[in-house]
Amino acid sequence: IHVPADYATIQEAIDHAIDSDTILVAPGNYDLSAGIWNDRVNNLILMGSREEDGNNASIINAAVNPGTYVAIKFFGVTGCTIAGFEVKNAHSGISLENCQNCRITRNYIHDNDEANGCHGDGIEIFHCENIDVTLNIIDHNEFHGIELQYTTKNINIRDNTILQTSGNDGIVLYDYAENVTIKNNIIGYSNEEGIELVYLDPDSPINFVNDYNCFWQNGAGPIRSPFAIGPHSVLADPLLVDMANQNYYLKPGSPCLGAGENGANIGALGRSITEVSKAESQLPITFEMSQNYPNPFNAETRINYQLPEHSQVTIKIYNSLGREIRTLAKADKAAGYYTIHWDGKDNSGNQVVSGIYLYQIKARNFNCTKKLAVLK
Repeated sequence: IHVPADYATIQEAIDHAIDSDTILVAPGNYDLSAGIWNDRVNNLILMGSREEDGNNASIINAAVNPGTYVAIKFFGVTGCTIAGFEVKNAHSGISLENCQNCRITRNYIHDNDEANGCHGDGIEIFHCENIDVTLNIIDHNEFHGIELQYTTKNINIRDNTILQTSGNDGIVLYDYAENVTIKNNIIGYSNEEGIELVYLDPDSPINFVNDYNCFWQNGAGPIRSPFAIGPHSVLADPLLVDMANQNYYLKPGSPCLGAGENGANIGALGRSITEVSKAESQLPITFEMSQNYPNPFNAETRINYQLPEHSQVTIKIYNSLGREIRTLAKADKAAGYYTIHWDGKDNSGNQVVSGIYLYQIKARNFNCTKKLAVLK
């Protein structure tokens, strides 16, 4: 389902969707007079077009009636994904309630503030289980960047950049939160704590894990006592390229580079390839291939990779059975940073079917394979 080609609004598309549908929202500004709501369609993928650097964004803008409703709310559904949007000027950006096995990923959620000045969050998760919140930029929301409340269980908050929460905390966990993991996030410039934990029931089990996060200039400290930050966390300026102009990449020399779990960069964006090449003329020091973006994808996806030395490079796509279906690259490459695109076609020029595929790079002794998803 395409918006606006098939339906003029995102809500109309949801109202006509059935379980396991994908709604692809084209770049553009989508002014809201009421919140977007899904309480019916399971396994729905609601995907905007915003790229990692902010280009081609599907912008959900509540400026018509600012601060009075949640921009996107999913209630009582299972297996859904919300990805690739810019969300602003609402009461709260994205809310999940009574949901299971859902994912909020690769969104830019900012400047959400309840009109009455009480409770404007970037992301809200209430009465939910098995939720992933990953690779989002959550900036300048009024009350909390991310709020967990009311029997939320098995929540994974990873690889986000959470900044400038003007009222309270970067992340807050309220009563009965269980099995919460917070890793590889930049949490900075919150009015109060980076992470706050408030338990109304002192006997509530929590199993709370936090580590490999970067905390910087949170007004009441990185985390609320008596909890301590993980031993691998960073207490230093993350050195963002230009926060005032919404460039949240990391500068060369950032303490977040390679400081995350398993040597990953901390935060939603990691290193700015453009900034490094233009400002520093610095070649990479390691072989690396990134996760494709967007993922899942319909029409086209891109893969970034880097070479520290001149190499013969081969990049191929395989189906889930390990059969080669497309050779994307086979060439000599100088050291540097590269991007390659896949249009979802095989070597014969035919579009592949929906499913999980593997992409692999080989360069000298470097061999790396990752998964991607095609949705038609």
